[in-house]
Amino acid sequence: MTCPLCELAQITRRYFEDDVVVVCDCLSCRVPMLIFRQHGPRSGDEHRHADGVVQALGMRVVRRKVRRVRSHEHWHLEEKISPKSVCFSGA
Repeated sequence: MTCPLCELAQITRRYFEDDVVVVCDCLSCRVPMLIFRQHGPRSGDEHRHADGVVQALGMRVVRRKVRRVRSHEHWHLEEKISPKSVCFSGA
């Protein structure tokens, strides 16, 4: 049986990839998702590495809880919105 997250990393837009993680679009949510390359629990060093990748991309983690694919850790992300980049118009 193939892993849907391993397949996803091959077919959707990629934002980043290295030996530890790949960041690509989630087909269900249409948001960026960080996927650890290896199955199973990840080490603290791998989590710190992933946090650094997320920050370097200007994103933040919105969900770390695994729901559908329990054997493969992944995080859903979103872009950070800087107060300087938000435009308010007077109504």
